[in-house]
Amino acid sequence: MKLLEARIDGFGQLQGLTCRLDGPSVVLYGMNEAGKSTLFGFIRTILFGFARRNQPAERQEPVHGGTHGGQLVFEDDEGQAYIAERYAHVNGGRLKLRRTSLTEHDAQIHEESWPAQEEWERRFLGGTTEQLFRELYAITLTELQQVGALSHEELGRYLYHAGWENGKAIAAAEKRLQLEMEQLFKPRGANQRINKRLKTLEKTEQELREQEDAIQAYNGLQQELERISRELEQLEAEQPHRQSAVQLAGKAHAIRPLWLRQLELGRERAGIADAQRITAEAEHNWQELRKEQRSSAQEQEQLEQEEQLIKQKRQAIEVNNELLARKEEAEALLLESERIQLLREEKITLTAELQADGEALTRLLGRIAPNWGVRELLDLQLTVSDREYVRGQRQLESEAGRSSERLHADLQAVIQQEREAAQQLAEAEAELARAEAAAGGQSAFGSAAFLPQTSDAMRAAWHSCDAALREWELERLQGSAARGEAGQGSAGPLWIGAALAGGAAVALGAASLGGGAFPGAAGAAAALGALALALAALAAARGRRAAGRRPRSTRGPAPAPAREQRVRAALAALVSAPAEAAAALLAEPPHAAGAAREQLRAAAEARAAALQRSEQLGPGRLELARRHARLRAAAGERREAAAAAAEERAAAARQWRGWLEAIALPDMSPDAALEIFELAEQALHRLQQRDRRQAKLEAASTQIAAFEARAAELCAAFPDAAQRLPAEPALALRLLQAELRRQAAAQEEAARLDERLQALQYALMAVRSKQQQQGASIRQLTEAAGFRNEAEFAAVLVHRNRLEAIDNELNKLKIEIEAGMSEERLKELELLLTSHDGDELKQLCDRLRSEAEQLEKNRGDLLDKRGRLRQQLEHLLQEERRRELLAVKETTLSQIAGDAERYAVLAVSASLIRTTKRTYEEERQPALLRLAGDYVRRLTEGRYIRVTTTPDQPSIRLETPDNRLIDSAMLSRGTAELVYLAMRLALAVERTAAAGMPLLLDALFVNFDRQRLHAVAQLLGELSLSRQVILFTCHEHIRAALQASMPHAVQIELPGARPAVSGPSFVG
Repeated sequence: MKLLEARIDGFGQLQGLTCRLDGPSVVLYGMNEAGKSTLFGFIRTILFGFARRNQPAERQEPVHGGTHGGQLVFEDDEGQAYIAERYAHVNGGRLKLRRTSLTEHDAQIHEESWPAQEEWERRFLGGTTEQLFRELYAITLTELQQVGALSHEELGRYLYHAGWENGKAIAAAEKRLQLEMEQLFKPRGANQRINKRLKTLEKTEQELREQEDAIQAYNGLQQELERISRELEQLEAEQPHRQSAVQLAGKAHAIRPLWLRQLELGRERAGIADAQRITAEAEHNWQELRKEQRSSAQEQEQLEQEEQLIKQKRQAIEVNNELLARKEEAEALLLESERIQLLREEKITLTAELQADGEALTRLLGRIAPNWGVRELLDLQLTVSDREYVRGQRQLESEAGRSSERLHADLQAVIQQEREAAQQLAEAEAELARAEAAAGGQSAFGSAAFLPQTSDAMRAAWHSCDAALREWELERLQGSAARGEAGQGSAGPLWIGAALAGGAAVALGAASLGGGAFPGAAGAAAALGALALALAALAAARGRRAAGRRPRSTRGPAPAPAREQRVRAALAALVSAPAEAAAALLAEPPHAAGAAREQLRAAAEARAAALQRSEQLGPGRLELARRHARLRAAAGERREAAAAAAEERAAAARQWRGWLEAIALPDMSPDAALEIFELAEQALHRLQQRDRRQAKLEAASTQIAAFEARAAELCAAFPDAAQRLPAEPALALRLLQAELRRQAAAQEEAARLDERLQALQYALMAVRSKQQQQGASIRQLTEAAGFRNEAEFAAVLVHRNRLEAIDNELNKLKIEIEAGMSEERLKELELLLTSHDGDELKQLCDRLRSEAEQLEKNRGDLLDKRGRLRQQLEHLLQEERRRELLAVKETTLSQIAGDAERYAVLAVSASLIRTTKRTYEEERQPALLRLAGDYVRRLTEGRYIRVTTTPDQPSIRLETPDNRLIDSAMLSRGTAELVYLAMRLALAVERTAAAGMPLLLDALFVNFDRQRLHAVAQLLGELSLSRQVILFTCHEHIRAALQASMPHAVQIELPGARPAVSGPSFVG
């Protein structure tokens, strides 16, 4: 997993913050309260969920607003990008996962899901739980402060368990188990709980043995007491059934009158059962419908009377419709008489204005085009959309220019980034090729090449070969020493010294190849090898001189062929030409074989270092290749966007020229077209104004002539107005208007009466329709109740009230009879009532009651007998002391059994923990300690060369170059924190299940000096080649040191502490 971006909507004091984390290593720098620890907690919350509300320091409710939660963009091991999203109010804070494809400017969502936390941890976190994440991948200053606060004895255990997954919890559990076991029992203890109770039990049994005389009599009484107790149990089991039968018979006798009344009411109810077909709702509806029928009949009578009266009034009104038809015409002529006079004056003014309009129109058409006339102007039909189109073309042309410039600038920037990425990728590939060439070019002897292709396989093969050579050399040296002792004692010690020196040289060489030796181990191995060869040569020379003075039969045997076969088998797994290597390594004299072994050791060490370097460079080269591919794709997208923009601009130009041709305009710019539109609009305005004035002139002439003709025609039709028209036309028109007003009033009254008549007719129709609906509802009601007509319904309705009274009384009787009884008891009661009369029930009740009383008497006798037996038992026990002793014995045995069971559980748990720890120490801890020792050696610059553990004791020791072991209790605080950090980093590296989990380090280097700070930064830079490393700090010198040692790290500076955030911000 690689984190790419954190998007915080609201978390603690952070709100609206976006932080880019796209890099193998990231350094987040910020002042105090800038939000580093808050961002640290945000990442942990997105990965593992929100803390509970009773943990406000970890839950981090938003302080400055925003939605509680946010998003985390990350990339899995296959390069697929995802967005992990959590919000406290959405789905209970569950994780929402979206698979996306990220480009330079856009992100496309392909699919969404809501995985369970276990599935999320398994698929993307390598099975890492929140507790494991806190202990392995999230290291904070709080843990280092705990290191400084521990005592010397606790410090060793704390550092020891830092190399364990869940080491703190295991240590605490083991400590609690041991403490509780010691409190329960110790083999020779006196104050432990089980020890004390065993002593108490022994003492109690001793006192009880002294009181064993009356045991036999006691046992007989005890058996009799048990028999009586069994009889009492049988009587007590039978007593509830007897009492139940007595109660049931008594209840049957008591409620018999009620039961008889219930039967009587049931028969009466069966006689009027038809009334139950009429429900209360049906009765209510019947009453309402009858009431509505009476109201409708009364309303119909009132409407018919009003209709007759209005018809009489309407017949008395007469209207002259012919005269009313000319009313508007007469009024119009009266009003128009004054207007006609004004029209005559207006004709003179319009004639002068028409001449001025023609001259202005000619000037405007000449400015548009020399050959333009009124026809071309009228053909140019311009609309608002045409103007908007021209303005849009002008804006599109301007935006196209700016867009082209912007796309060109973006393309150049992306091309430059692609070149830089390609150069970095080439450098990484060249470095990787050199490392691979160095790894592949190493040869053992001549043409013989090494076979292992990984550093771990190379070390394993060398260790096997080294062990075989050491055994072969020791056996040969022992044989030579034996021959020397048989001939001359002076050569024996030389052979032993040579064997020891050779073994030490081989061991130091193997340690140097494995990476766990002290500085200068390779030189020391060479010196010891030379010493071994010199001693072997001197011993051989003395042996030859001694051989000249003794018979040949005294020579010892050569090294066993099995040892040589093991050497040859180990060489076959190490080099491609094992025969040539075996000939050199097993050659005589010994100094030649020693030189060959030294050559092979040096070559194997170089080969392992080259392979390890190649393995470290691989992930970095893969990351650079993915970045180069992303930038190359982005450059291709920019080129396609630029080409598409150019094509769109050319298409827009062609569309513009076509549009100008369609409206008969020459080729011009949008600005020129807008100016032509303004001139054409002015010319059209002048033309329209001229046409309007010409039309007004013609209309005025026409109106004057029409007025005169209509006035003569209208007055000719009416005698009174016609007489006055030649002398006083206005007076004639007013007389005509007065008569028209009188006729209009009569017409309005007639219309009002007609309208009221029509409304009354509609109301009568509605009333009749309502009466029909009411009749249908009544028929439907009677039919629904199962009656043939209304009369039958009304007759049955009388019995309904009695039916309700009977039902109420039956319900009361049912409650009194059945109260508190089950269905089974009710069946038994019904059987008694139906099968017995009153006297029989009384006799049955008396008989059952007497049997129950006899049963109770027998029970009392047994209780008295049991009491007497108990008194006899107490008398046998005599004093209170025996009872106390028996009680103490039973209590002590019970307590011992409980404590023993608890002790067994604790012992098994402790054994399981020890077995698990032993397995872990044998299988994983050696590799972990070697890696942690390598980190400690590098971080202390060789001051300490190895990390070891104390046998059978959970503690840590450091080895110095002069082979001294320093207990962890003697370390300074800064060194203890450094060792703790090395153990945590080694455990994170060794845990292969979550090899890609990022490391989060928060303010860890405050107690490190400058040299160790730079050493830690270099180590983290190497770790960032295989996993992402995110570091948080508020110290400027720490940031400078990290930047100097990790030049490729992404540097992010968080904004300083502030009271509120006004809007979203972006960092990185």
